[in-house]
Amino acid sequence: ETASEAVKQVLKQTRADVRKEQVGDIGKIYLHIDGSGSMQEAIEFAKERGAIIAECVKNPQENFRWGIFNTQGSELPLPKEFIADAFKAVLFGISADGGTDAFALYPNARAFGASIDAFVSDQDHNTGPLDEKIKLFHEQNPNLPKPQACVIVDYGGGQRGGIKTAYEANGIPVSLLKPDTLMESALVSES
Repeated sequence: ETASEAVKQVLKQTRADVRKEQVGDIGKIYLHIDGSGSMQEAIEFAKERGAIIAECVKNPQENFRWGIFNTQGSELPLPKEFIADAFKAVLFGISADGGTDAFALYPNARAFGASIDAFVSDQDHNTGPLDEKIKLFHEQNPNLPKPQACVIVDYGGGQRGGIKTAYEANGIPVSLLKPDTLMESALVSES
């Protein structure tokens, strides 16, 4: 039994290493998880597939950060390993609650130097115009560059579009992914 667990672990790590090679160097990723009242699905998604997003970056210990937001943002500790079980451990006991400020972790992502903002969200945002918050942030912090791209795992079925619209209004290209299509890191890098 112990041997088969060791083999499984080696296979998981090998798959992750192969994905990283396929993806190439896409810089730093900041994963924004929508933890507002209606988004328990986003938290479950991050438990199951957050590791896939982390696998997109080389050396995730240095190039991956994540957090959860509702009306406020909270940066999450890095998992001990970049595998699904470790992501589940960090998110254990966290439940969806409160309003939605999709900007809450934007300053954290810029301070980290993320070249890609990844969101798991229904794209709702109810704390003032998001496009204006992003614009004002960069007017006040001209030394912090905008992200090169935004990838949204869209739980709103394309119905809301608040995050997409706000990022695009600030000249940041956006790619939408359906939650059930994100099965491997190559899809994130293609986006």
